[in-house]
Amino acid sequence: MMGRQSRRNNSEKKVMQLSEKWKKRLYSILIVFFVLGACYFTLSLLPGVQIGTLQVAGTKLMTREEVLLAAGLDQTYNVFAVDRGRVRSRLEQDARLELLSEGYGWPLSYQIAVRERSASAYVPSVDGFVVLDRSGKVIEIQRRFSHMGAPLITGVMLPSLLIGEDIQDETIRKGLEFLVQLSEYGINDFSELNLANPENIQGFTFQGVIINLGSLKGLEDKADPASQVLKEITRSGNRVRYIDLKSRVPVVKFE
Repeated sequence: MMGRQSRRNNSEKKVMQLSEKWKKRLYSILIVFFVLGACYFTLSLLPGVQIGTLQVAGTKLMTREEVLLAAGLDQTYNVFAVDRGRVRSRLEQDARLELLSEGYGWPLSYQIAVRERSASAYVPSVDGFVVLDRSGKVIEIQRRFSHMGAPLITGVMLPSLLIGEDIQDETIRKGLEFLVQLSEYGINDFSELNLANPENIQGFTFQGVIINLGSLKGLEDKADPASQVLKEITRSGNRVRYIDLKSRVPVVKFE
């Protein structure tokens, strides 16, 4: 009986010793988290102190400094003090940029990925000409048509809009979608897309070639055939009067 009691006491002592070890480890872990939390809180209160790096990706024309200025981030920065909600809000309202992502990276950095908005189409409006990017956002308003940086959409008229607004006209959006899906060959040749008649959409190239595209319905599906035909015409050097893409098989009328 005494032997059993002794073994039981020894077992209880071992359990108590293990419990004490785990308690010490737990206390140590809690202290580490407390210290880290205190450090983070302290650092977040020091916006004027440079801590970490700010990284910007995706720009070609705009400088890193211009993007940071648009995001409301000072050159003397503290990554712990970044107001991510404010950064997102400011960049989403900037008509020059499309925010792709933002967040913290390793080691100790805050990263912003953007895409610069560029002209995908010009559309007449009551105020002159509206410049649209690929998503249908107004990125510029020209009182006079000054340069041809993208195809002109005709046969429609937009109301007065502000820079940063998204167009709601479904006809124009479908026409824009077609232009965006054109290949490099197609978009470089396209000068105009006429949407006046939804059942008989027409395109025009800089060489004066007429492209009969048919109905507005399914217009985006004709972007690839149009690009392929224009590519072949460019390679061959043949003079063409018109291209008919109303049916599944493209028809090319040579001069």
